[in-house]
Amino acid sequence: MTDADLDSLRQTDKSLKRLVPTLEKLWESHKADGWGAFDKTKVCAKVFEIAKADDKYPSEKSLARFEKLLEALYAETEKPAQKQAEAAALQD
Repeated sequence: MTDADLDSLRQTDKSLKRLVPTLEKLWESHKADGWGAFDKTKVCAKVFEIAKADDKYPSEKSLARFEKLLEALYAETEKPAQKQAEAAALQD
């Protein structure tokens, strides 16, 4: 996946402005290639990891906002798993 891939996709679909929806659309276009299901949390974590390692990243404030977003995503993904575990415990 390259910047050119993302730019090309954005040219064909003008509604794609933000990175994660663009990546999701790209991911969906490669389902037949065995890319599997798109996992927003994992993708965001990888983007954050790359951004933190880049000296050219805009600012610490931007990194802090991104980290806060990631924490919210993790909290949301943990809720269904926690509910499933609680439901399973009640059935035992």
